[in-house]
Amino acid sequence: MLPGEEWDYQINDNLNTADIILLLISSDFLFSKYCWDVEVKKAIERHHAGEACVIPVILRSVDWSGAPFAKLQALPKNAEPVVSRRRSSLRRRGMVSSSE
Repeated sequence: MLPGEEWDYQINDNLNTADIILLLISSDFLFSKYCWDVEVKKAIERHHAGEACVIPVILRSVDWSGAPFAKLQALPKNAEPVVSRRRSSLRRRGMVSSSE
């Protein structure tokens, strides 16, 4: 998206035409009225209609068990949050202290 473009139009256009829709799950995403009212609603509608495949990607640890996409297979494997996986990997390499 270029500076000055209307982001709402761009998001809706992409939601309406995408074959695969990734939902990047975090507390910010779950508590965003826009994400729920627009993005999740449209993504799930298209998923149920067989028009798109919705894949939740768990970025940070958050309870998403009551979400409309909770029955969908999430990534990464076992729905382990990306952030904790990355920190764990960095800790093993000695790049992040265990207190972070």
